[in-house]
Order: sequence, then C-alpha cells, then structure tokens
Amino acid sequence: MMNWLKKCVNGPKAILTFSKVSGSFLTIVHIFRYLFLAFVVLTVAQSIKSQLVPVEEGTIFVYMPHHTWTSGRFSGKVYVDEKKTAEISKNRYFVLHLAPGKHSFYVRDKKLGGIDIDVAKGATYYLKINVDEGGYRVKFRGVSVVPLEEGEFAIKQIQPIKKGDIYDESFVDMKVVSIK
Repeated sequence: MMNWLKKCVNGPKAILTFSKVSGSFLTIVHIFRYLFLAFVVLTVAQSIKSQLVPVEEGTIFVYMPHHTWTSGRFSGKVYVDEKKTAEISKNRYFVLHLAPGKHSFYVRDKKLGGIDIDVAKGATYYLKINVDEGGYRVKFRGVSVVPLEEGEFAIKQIQPIKKGDIYDESFVDMKVVSIK
C-alpha cells in the first residue's frame, strides 16, 4: 500500500506503471468510467424525454386576442377542471397538455359562460376567450373553440403568457411562457 502511495505522489507515469503491475486498479478506473458514461446517457435521455409531448395527451391553446377598448391590463382567471390555472390578459396565450377525456374551461365565473371539451388523444384545440366590448364596460362572454386555421393565425399575432400569471403548472407547458 505504501509503495502505491509513493508512486501516486511521483506523478502520472508512476500511476501508469502501477496499473500495468496491478490489474485491479485498472479495473476500478474502467468501472468508474462506465458508471459516469451511463449516468450521462441517462441524464440526457431523461432531459429529451421531458421535452417531448406525449402523444397520449391533447394540446390546447388558450388565447385572448387584442381588444380595441381595453387600453390598460384587462385580465381574467382561467379555470380548467375547476382549478385556477392562469390569469390571461389581452394579446396573450398559453398551452395546456391534457389527458384524453372531458375537460371544462371557463373565465372568472361559470355564469359568464364556459365550455366542456372531450379531448382526444394527440388532438390540438384552440380556445378563444370571448369579450364583449359594447358600452362603457368590457365583459367576458365565455370561451369558444375556434377552427385550427383561425387559432393558428391568432397565436402567431400574440405573445405567450407571463410566467408570473400561471397558478397551476401541472399541465401548463412551461416551455411556452414569456419570462418578461
């Protein structure tokens, strides 16, 4: 043991000489190399897996378009399956990934209107937050499903929701969130 320590202190050439003499040291080095390599591969695989959207889920874009009468911040809390999920304001959208099945959506209060959607596996939906701009007050008028082409066009014109406006991150796609 003392002989090995002297060789380690003398530098890398001594370690190489020692590894030729004793096969057990070389084996330990190889084991640690393979363990490290396996750790790196598993970490990268987990990172890639977390970035992929499972095909088993449906994707829902929820957006509120620009309104001419609202000069300040006009926002409302969006509820998904009775959970306060996000606070959305004009010119903003967010993305949800939900399991197949029936899901409900409304803004502020169910009395103002909402919608139930039967989410299909791998399907994409666009939900528009409707606002009534008549008179002196702007009011929410429920949520509606819009055609894919209309939804895709609208999303290109507006910005993602701010991170601070998300209440429940369990099914909100956090990769599509504005940091500002």
